[in-house]
Amino acid sequence: EDRQTCQDIYNKINQATIDLSGQALHKKVLELATHLHSAVPEDETATEMLIVAQIKSRNFKDAIETIKKAGDKMIFEHAFCLHRLGENQAAFEKLKQLAGDQEETSSLRYQHLLSQVNYKLSNYSKAIGAYEQMLEKNAMEEDEEAQLQADEIIDIATNYMACQSSIEKVDWNQIEKFLGEHCGEGVEKHYEYFFNLSQVHLQDQRVKDALASLRQSYEKAKADDQYKGDLVKFKVQEMHMINQLFGQFSSVSYTTSPGESGEGVSWFDLPRSIKNNILVELNINSLSEAYDLNTQTFKDVIGSLNWKKFADRIQIQLKENQLLTQNQRNMLQVNAVISLIKSNSFDEARAMLDKIKKQPHFQKSQSLTSLCQSIKVYLLVKDKKYEEALGEIKTDVQDFKTVFLKAYLLLSLKKQKDCVHELVNFVTSSKHQDRFSL
Repeated sequence: EDRQTCQDIYNKINQATIDLSGQALHKKVLELATHLHSAVPEDETATEMLIVAQIKSRNFKDAIETIKKAGDKMIFEHAFCLHRLGENQAAFEKLKQLAGDQEETSSLRYQHLLSQVNYKLSNYSKAIGAYEQMLEKNAMEEDEEAQLQADEIIDIATNYMACQSSIEKVDWNQIEKFLGEHCGEGVEKHYEYFFNLSQVHLQDQRVKDALASLRQSYEKAKADDQYKGDLVKFKVQEMHMINQLFGQFSSVSYTTSPGESGEGVSWFDLPRSIKNNILVELNINSLSEAYDLNTQTFKDVIGSLNWKKFADRIQIQLKENQLLTQNQRNMLQVNAVISLIKSNSFDEARAMLDKIKKQPHFQKSQSLTSLCQSIKVYLLVKDKKYEEALGEIKTDVQDFKTVFLKAYLLLSLKKQKDCVHELVNFVTSSKHQDRFSL
């Protein structure tokens, strides 16, 4: 009876692969694989089929549970599910369990997943090196069946560019050579490929090239309904480009109608349903602090702005968006604190600041530590706790802003002599004599 049941299910699965495609196929196969596993729960093939079906249908938590119940033998699949759930440190630890399996660790799928995990953990240099090795190895592979498919190559190149755009120094010649060797003219490229390419150009101060790639990406995304929700990324990128293009001017006239020169134009219009996306709002408000922007136009394009809502939406992003890199997660948390301050929710801002300062990624990063310290000083000054604020400032830091902040705090504490002493020492130091010489 079990054998007949299994045969019937296999027949239905085969028929489903003929009749269906995409998520409809994955959903049907999951339904049938679940039925099959219920009929023969001890059968390894049925268990593996269920796990694959759960992964294909993006039921990663269910897949992990099934893997665990089956003795946790499918280590790679377990690591993959953890990665897709955003638990990249756990995925990294799980992949380490495969260290003794030479065949697995030399496989492209293992190297690809490890690269993805390193990328999400902000280990960009390691990820870049791994992506390069993968495609070089693939180019030398003589067995056509073992070679990567064209879409897999483009995915790797896309992630490669995401890593490149996240490091300080971009070597465009190296990137251009890499893309030319592995992503030729005849290979179909998706919108994310061009989007990440625009970010690389922007990181390398190649604004015109960045805009050209961004427009290519936008047209591809706009033409495909499944990417409508991603169009907000173009508005965010547009903000950065305006910042680059008009950085030398004191103001920008930001309009929604095309101009003859293309200056001051909103290039990317968004569907009304996603105009209030948190990333757009934060970028616009950050930009408006530097430039005299048309507020009414912003209200028409983006919607009314509310800092408290920004903070709430960031919290939702942090909780629900498992695809954020660690760097993105770090900056979103800082943005949440700033948004709370902007909305005068100072107690909430202090509580959140104290919480994020204790996180390992913040404690290891000098720039993040310094940023948190600056915010804390601001909050202390807001409360007129000048002595405490002064104690937060590092005594060995002698940059322009820090010295003048110290001077302000000393004046607030009515320590005029100390204030003058601080300023005189700074002005007369050998580092700054040229700057302040008459």
